[in-house]
Amino acid sequence: MLCSGSRCRKRELARPSLSLYDRRLAKIIKRCQDLPGYELFQYVGEDGERHAIDSNAVNEYIRQIAGEEFSTKDFRTWAGTVLAARALQQFETID
Repeated sequence: MLCSGSRCRKRELARPSLSLYDRRLAKIIKRCQDLPGYELFQYVGEDGERHAIDSNAVNEYIRQIAGEEFSTKDFRTWAGTVLAARALQQFETID
């Protein structure tokens, strides 16, 4: 389960958990979790300050690099379509 912002605070019993077997990735995630604040995604800039990354920033970045009106929703839809197509390939063809 993933949560962000105050949603985690309101549901104290619903704490996110994650099991990782890649030590390098686990170390990176641990460093991210140790950043103070309640934002799920944030980074420390060259100015030494924390900067939150929200869905608007991600969508704006996608639009800039794509040069078209794409958003995270398009990627989720595309990923779901690919997963569905792969699952359908497992079925036997019936005449």
